[in-house]
Amino acid sequence: MIGQARSKKRPIIFDEWLNVRIFVEWAIANGFTEERTFNRIDKSKGFVPDNCQWISDVEREQAFWRCVDKTHACWQWNGHRLKKGYGQFYYKKESLAHRISWILTNGSIPDGLYVLHKCDNPPCVNPDHLFLGTQSQNLADMVAKGRDDPSYGENHFRCKLSLKQVKQIRQLRELGTLQSVLAESFGVTAAHISRIAGGTRRQVER
Repeated sequence: MIGQARSKKRPIIFDEWLNVRIFVEWAIANGFTEERTFNRIDKSKGFVPDNCQWISDVEREQAFWRCVDKTHACWQWNGHRLKKGYGQFYYKKESLAHRISWILTNGSIPDGLYVLHKCDNPPCVNPDHLFLGTQSQNLADMVAKGRDDPSYGENHFRCKLSLKQVKQIRQLRELGTLQSVLAESFGVTAAHISRIAGGTRRQVER
């Protein structure tokens, strides 16, 4: 049925978006360019034409900061959070709010470096509470703060997607759903969607 969500718990893709021709026609007619990002206006609603748009990087940045509460020393992320408390937002190739905050404030993150918290508060995106560190510094910081976790798979501290979600992504890609749509829906990057769909990554980690 057109407009019926695939999942009652989390409306991911509505039936009309599974028809690639219809989606492409809508995208072209509604401002799609390579410089714009696919975006849902109301995150509590599904992927339907009157709730989706293509927005510029500037508009995406403004949407990011609207999810931030700057009333305290720690700038709390009020958008979606992962199970370990880290904020989640989709911006270009990034999907972790504290990393995006660093990029918007300080510029790109050099290869091989991580964005760490001075305040030990995962939802915080205050640039003054963030610093860059190497992988060894990141692991040492994690152990020092009691966040070391030897588990794997869905229980791993960096795991973002469940096995069920990974399966859904592969099925939707086989049906022709665009990577950008899936990336926005699942809160990860298009590159991660590509690796999952290609079978080179079981789950998305960061």
